[in-house]
Amino acid sequence: MRVHLRLYWHPHLLRYLFPGRELDFRTLAERYLLRALPRAGEGFLFDPTRLSDLEKGLSELRKLFESSLGEAPLPFTLAPEGSPGPWLRPGLLYLPREMEPALREARGGLDSLIKATRAGRLLEVTLPAATRPQTLLEVRDLFWVGESRPCFYCGLPWHASARCPALKETVPGGGLRGYLSAPLHELAKTLNQKILSRELSAPELQGLYGRFFYFLPLFLRPVFHKNFHQFSQLTPGQEVPGRGGPVQIALELLAHQEIDEAERRLLAAEGAGPEVLLALVQVALLKGEYDRALYHFEELDLEEASPLLRATALLWRARLSETQGDYASAERLYGEAQRADPSFFPAAFHRLRVSFFYGTPETRTLERLKPLLAQPLIFLYAFLEPTAILWEKALEKTLLQLLEDKQAEALARLREAEDHLHALKTILSEEERNSLEETLRTLRETIYSGVYAELERTALKAAELALELQGYAYRKIRELKDRLSEFYHRYWHLKRYWSRYPYRTEAPGFGKKLREVGERLTRIEHRLDRDPAKEFKPLLEETAQVAADLEALEKEKERLEAFWLFRRQLAFFLKFFLLGETLLFLFFFSLPDFLSSVFPEALVRYSFSLSTFLWLSVGLFFLSLLAALSRR
Repeated sequence: MRVHLRLYWHPHLLRYLFPGRELDFRTLAERYLLRALPRAGEGFLFDPTRLSDLEKGLSELRKLFESSLGEAPLPFTLAPEGSPGPWLRPGLLYLPREMEPALREARGGLDSLIKATRAGRLLEVTLPAATRPQTLLEVRDLFWVGESRPCFYCGLPWHASARCPALKETVPGGGLRGYLSAPLHELAKTLNQKILSRELSAPELQGLYGRFFYFLPLFLRPVFHKNFHQFSQLTPGQEVPGRGGPVQIALELLAHQEIDEAERRLLAAEGAGPEVLLALVQVALLKGEYDRALYHFEELDLEEASPLLRATALLWRARLSETQGDYASAERLYGEAQRADPSFFPAAFHRLRVSFFYGTPETRTLERLKPLLAQPLIFLYAFLEPTAILWEKALEKTLLQLLEDKQAEALARLREAEDHLHALKTILSEEERNSLEETLRTLRETIYSGVYAELERTALKAAELALELQGYAYRKIRELKDRLSEFYHRYWHLKRYWSRYPYRTEAPGFGKKLREVGERLTRIEHRLDRDPAKEFKPLLEETAQVAADLEALEKEKERLEAFWLFRRQLAFFLKFFLLGETLLFLFFFSLPDFLSSVFPEALVRYSFSLSTFLWLSVGLFFLSLLAALSRR
């Protein structure tokens, strides 16, 4: 059984792989195919017995252009004329399904190396020379398949720019936001399923079409909003209210494919400021009138424009040059856009990828892309990038390694926060502890979800939480150090008092307790000098014990002071009373004899009886008691 096969070229992939050498490659490819298959009109005549010859020819061709092809497929497809399948994938062989038994018989030694699957009414045959590396995103080759010029907005040749599904997004970047929050393997699975089944209008592909949201007409909303001056102030899918007026109405009309009405309103608008001119650029782009778009670009005056506005205008101008195939000008303009707004990091990505279109195999390397991959948006762009077909396996390996490294970094920050929380468990309330544990649990789930864009934020949140908990710990440590100073002040006050206390032998427990407090204070001081965050619990226990001991000692000191005061007052009372009583005794029992010999008449006037002596003694007792009690 024989079949006529036609050589279907994929011009976009051909120009990318062999810039400036397309005709040479086509000539050589047909020459190698003619060695394996006889010519039949404008095509080739194939029968299963020539399968090994075809494999040999394709292998030799691939080996000859190995440096230019890398991991990419050959930029052509062999398929029956007039009956293409859902997709004609580059590098593959398509045969009528009726040839499946004959093909199975003709495989011979290639049986284990040839893969044949049904694709609609055809049989899709993958020869060893066309076998691509196993990747998550299996449809990267289909990003090059299509009859249209690459779309201005999404870069895919599946439709004209005016019919790009990205234009339907009411909020630019809305679909992209969903992609940013999806793990790579899940995103790849969805894209593979929808694209292979040719469900190109599926909502799941909206993020693919709208990933370059800054090329869309509605991106002018944030560009001319008073609150946005740099790209770093924006996030994909961020809703920005329109200011009203003819320009905003025109932008809405463009989103609904009412291009002529949008143009009429823009031309009727008063003045021709940057907002009107950039909107007219979009009208011209949607109409395919690139010369008019260039004319409006030339009219733009951006001297007093914000960095975001200048960068956006330059980016659109660069994209237009790229769409027209002027890659050198596009690269220069992307560079100018990056300088106009350094925070507009996608400009660096576009500048690099456009350089691949006219570069050599030595310059179209993954190494040049790696420095940009740390940014989550570029990480996703690289995964979805058609030009990565040269090294798609190596790219995905790099992305997964970067993802793994980010996970490890985020987990390290999380463990640091968990360690700090563990050290603080004894001093946090149950409500605080439960709230923090729930936060850590949520962060851990986010880390293990494998979403790169979330890992960056999660690592930052974990680091902030670790710093917050560490700060909490250090605040507690500072409080402990302040309390230690206070304890030392109270301790030395008690120690000085004890050194002056005259009855130490009568209160040995006070001195023993005071020595224990001094030893505890020394231990606390040593622990605070080492790593107090790891010894919170023993530190708190020691501190609580010292506080209790000092309080007990201060109460005991009050008792000792009262006892000491009593002893001092008693001594003073005894001294005062005994001295007064002695003087009173001498006065009563010596003075009468003296007066009887010198002033006899005085004895009659003054009474020196025993009762008088006793009353005076009682008065002296109370006087001594009052004098003693008045001494503090």
